[in-house]
Parts: sequence; structure tokens; C-alpha cells
Amino acid sequence: MPALRQDATEFPCELAITALQMDGERLFTAYLRDLSERKSAEDALQTSHNLLQAVVDTVPESLFVKNLQGQYVMINAAGAAIVGQPVDMILGQDDAALFPATTAQHAWDRDQHVLRTGETVQYEVTDELPDGTSRSFLSTKSAYRNAQGEVQGLIGAVVDVTPLKVLETQLQAQNRRLAAHVESRTQELEEARLEMLARLARAAEHRDEDTGEHVTRVARTAAGIAGQLGLPAADIRLVEQAAPLHDVGKIGVPDAILLKPGRLTAEEFEVVKLHTTIGASILEDSRSPLIQAAQTIALTHHERWDGGGYPAGLSGEAIPLYGRIVAVADVFDALTSERPYKRAWSRAAALAEIRAQSGQQFDPAVVAAFVRWLRVTDPLLTQED
Repeated sequence: MPALRQDATEFPCELAITALQMDGERLFTAYLRDLSERKSAEDALQTSHNLLQAVVDTVPESLFVKNLQGQYVMINAAGAAIVGQPVDMILGQDDAALFPATTAQHAWDRDQHVLRTGETVQYEVTDELPDGTSRSFLSTKSAYRNAQGEVQGLIGAVVDVTPLKVLETQLQAQNRRLAAHVESRTQELEEARLEMLARLARAAEHRDEDTGEHVTRVARTAAGIAGQLGLPAADIRLVEQAAPLHDVGKIGVPDAILLKPGRLTAEEFEVVKLHTTIGASILEDSRSPLIQAAQTIALTHHERWDGGGYPAGLSGEAIPLYGRIVAVADVFDALTSERPYKRAWSRAAALAEIRAQSGQQFDPAVVAAFVRWLRVTDPLLTQED
């Protein structure tokens, strides 16, 4: 109650009056206490509280404090907006009274973990709100303690990340569309490149073979051998795509020599042998694994296991595996094909020649793989094995 000092200034006070009997007379005692200091402290505390509330209300994130029973003892304006009620209607209530049951239960479970362990937790969650909508939040909850270190409740901060989630979903969809477009374009470019290489191989093959099917057959046989050798699928595909370019260097061999119907002279054969280095030169300095494989094949498919081949006289495993594979596939098809200078051999005779040259012209392991492939593709040819 207010009171006046002797100088007429007003001050807050507390007045206590007690009745008593003395000598048959009823008397009263009055105790007056000046509350100026306490009132000043309370006003300062209220001012501090108002300032704190004003500050937290300006924060766009939801901030709140709960006691051990899960009741709200403080919440800012952003938090109240999520709940959809005024601050004074929220204080003293728990999530079960404010949110749908599933949302409230999830919040209670996490609150109890924080209150029980004292740990800080951060998690992303999509919750149903009181108005029936759903939004995504990044939530952080930490325990707060008294002077004795005992957990008294928790402090929470919640950031609405729904717009970010929507943007993330849009970006993912855009990335999927972009990836599909890039994949489509990459596929188109790969198909165009393979078609160009196939046409280049056929252009070279048409120099001395009417239909150009030799390169296709060699590629198919080389892939079959590679499969029987246990090469990975990617390597099998690579040798199949690269093999058709094995004779691309024939582009640089004169027609008079390449198409000569009779036996070549030693000098003419030296010119023919140049198709290996010409082909390698055409294909050199590429960063494409396919072109690199084709260059290796073009250069080495006429090397011999015993070292008597050309152009470098390599022997054994010094000859790249792709070159050893295509050597068998190329010779078998050449033997079984009619050319200006020879008649076609029977497949049985050609197979016998390939076997006879195992360990001399050809890698024995590659020959064995070739025979295994023939057992699958032409069982009648190998029925005596």
C-alpha cells in the first residue's frame, strides 16, 4: 500500500495491525515496513523480463522453455504463431493440450530424453500442427539446471525449414531432369561415336573385302574369346567395340598391292605390314579408352607368340592381351573368307590350323578360349573334342 513520508513523498509499504487486550482495554499495534527497495528490485526484474521477452519476440525462430512436467513457462511470438494461440493461453500447458496426439507424443519422447540424460539433441522432423497443416522443423533441445546442477527443465529452439525442404525437393527434381538429359545426350554422342568408328572400320575393310562383314565377325569372335577368358563385362564390350578397327591402317596401303590377286613380293609384303603402324598412327593420342584399345589392337594383332610377328617382334605376354585375342579372331575369319588371292578354307580346316599354331603364332590360352567359345556357338564343328 502507498504511504506518505513526513516530507509528503509517497512510498510503498507493508502495514501489519494486530489487536490485543491490556487492562481490559482493547489496543492495536501497527507494524509499518518500507518496501521501496523491494519494489525497486521487483520493477527492475520486471523491466529485465520485459526486455528479454521483447528480444526473444524479435527472433524469427521459435524459442521456448518447459519445466520438468513438460509445461511451457516461456515461449516467444514465433513459437506462439506455430501453436496458433496467444502466449498467455500457452503458458502452463503441455504439448498434449496444444498439438495433435502424434506430434505431442514425439515431442514428449525427445523431451524426456533430454530431461533424463541432460544431453542436447538436434533433429529434423515433420510435424502436424494444430491447424491440420504439416511443416518441417530443425529442433534443438537442451537441459537447463539450477545452482546445484540439477536439471530443472529444457530450453528449445525450432527453425522452420519447410521452404528449404520444398526448394531441396525442387532442386532434386531439377537435378534428375538434368541428369536424364545429360544421360540422353551422352548416349546419343556415344552412339554417334560408335557409328563413326564402325563406318571408319568398314571403310578400311571395303578396300579388300566386298561386304565389310569381316570386321563384324572378328568383333563377335573376339568378344566370345574375351568372355571365355573370364574378362570383366566392361573389357569384353571394349574389345568388341575396338576390334573392328584392327585393319584401319589399310587405308594407307596402295590398291595395287592390297588388291593384288597373286602372291606378294617381299617388298610388297613389307608395304602391307605398314598397315599396323599406319592404323596405330591414325588412332594415337586419344583420351578415349575405346580408341586406346583400338590403337593397341591395330598395332599388335600381327605379333606372334613366338616373336616372329610384326611390327615390333614382340613375344609371349609382352604382346597386349587384346592384340593376342584379335590375332586369333582375325586369322580364323580370314582363313574362312574368300579373298582375291585365295579361296575360303572350311571352318574345320581353319580350326585345325589355329590349333596347330597354338604356342607358335598364337597364345595357347587364347586358342583354348577360342575352342571353348566354338563349342558353344558351333558344337558340330568341335564335336570330336
